[in-house]
Formats: sequence, C-alpha cells, structure tokens
Amino acid sequence: MPKQITLDGLSPQGINIRKDASGAVHVEACYGIMAGAEAVRSVSREITQHLSAAQLNSVSTWYDGVFSRMAQVEMVA
Repeated sequence: MPKQITLDGLSPQGINIRKDASGAVHVEACYGIMAGAEAVRSVSREITQHLSAAQLNSVSTWYDGVFSRMAQVEMVA
C-alpha cells in the first residue's frame, strides 16, 4: 500500500511578473507544497487567470512604477 501524505500548506518562494508585447500582465507564483515541515515538491504556476481585474491592475501599476524608477536610476548613473 502506498504511503499516504497529508498536504497542509504552501511555502511561498517568489513571484515572477512580466508583460507581453501587447502590454498584458502575466504572473507566475513559485511555492513549495508542504506536508508538515517537509517540502513535498516545488511548483511554478501561471496564476494570472486566478487574479481579479483589480489585482491585475495593481500588479501592472507596480510593475510600471518599478521600471520607471529604474530608468531614473540608470539616467543618473
């Protein structure tokens, strides 16, 4: 009989954000699936379709702000 494991949590590892050529935001979540204190597996999953319009708008605004700031920093350097 196979060993049964109870999955009981996620361990966040990171978020990747990109914009495609049309300007649409894409979000990928990276996380570990946990069974107690043991990491069972690591997952990287596109989660854009699970986000609300408000969340996607917020991510897009944040993304644009980060790169706007980086452009300012690079112009000074």
